[in-house]
Amino acid sequence: MEAALEELRRIRQDAALLTQVDPGARDEVSLDAARALGLKAQGDAGSFADALDAGIDEVGRMIEDLRAGFDAYRQSDSNAGRELRSTP
Repeated sequence: MEAALEELRRIRQDAALLTQVDPGARDEVSLDAARALGLKAQGDAGSFADALDAGIDEVGRMIEDLRAGFDAYRQSDSNAGRELRSTP
């Protein structure tokens, strides 16, 4: 999960580069296409970056939830072990 989170972060950084696409030709169609790509990449709600940010947040929450669950399991296991050892 942590590797997936890091990969999403790398993709998010790469997505920022899409806002700097050089259209090559300086005609209006190429300039408009480059602008549109930049907006889809880094625009507001519904942009590629927005979707990546949501994914990064969700995977981060999942990791934290798993850590909390594992910690609770370890604590419970430790408590059970202590109780078994203290029972005559």
